[in-house]
Amino acid sequence: MITTSTTVAPVQISQSDLLNFAVSSGIAQQNTVREVKTRPDYDPRADYYKRLRDSIARMHRLEQPLTVLDQLCAIVPDKKKERYRAAVAVYKRFLKGKTIEWFAPREGLWQYGGLIVKINPELGLNINGTPYVIKLYFRDEPLTKAKIAGIIHLMEKQLHTYHSDDTVFSILDVQNNKLLTNRGYRQDLMPLIRGYASAFMQIYNDL
Repeated sequence: MITTSTTVAPVQISQSDLLNFAVSSGIAQQNTVREVKTRPDYDPRADYYKRLRDSIARMHRLEQPLTVLDQLCAIVPDKKKERYRAAVAVYKRFLKGKTIEWFAPREGLWQYGGLIVKINPELGLNINGTPYVIKLYFRDEPLTKAKIAGIIHLMEKQLHTYHSDDTVFSILDVQNNKLLTNRGYRQDLMPLIRGYASAFMQIYNDL
């Protein structure tokens, strides 16, 4: 009797996918996984906030004025204008009164079991002299520090060797103008992240 083994290809998701999974619960978690499993190959045209994320990063990198974000809001399709303008208004409030200098954030990959997570923060900003590596979050669902502590911890674990010891890894909840960090957390949160990864793959394989 001849038996053959099949190799299951690893599943690659983004840091945003894992974040969306982590902050949801119940059916919402299953729907998050289903969306990942059934979506077509990446098309930037289907990425709602891609142009805004790219424009914010480019603005800082090239030291452009804030008005470039207003110009973007004027040319995006009408169905995006209101949300883009609201996000830009909040982002301007976030920057107000701060001294900002750009540096390039690094990216990385983290793998656990059959799951590969691409760690891809958009911004590296020295804010009033302190370096921050920042993942932008635009969704309406509010974040809490407790819910996303593990995601920030993962970013820190994977990328800290590329940045100075005083770098603060964080997620900017743009809609609510909150910069969330892991300051104050001292415990190792990787067991929590591995739990997210295992739960994600369990649902993924059962769908």
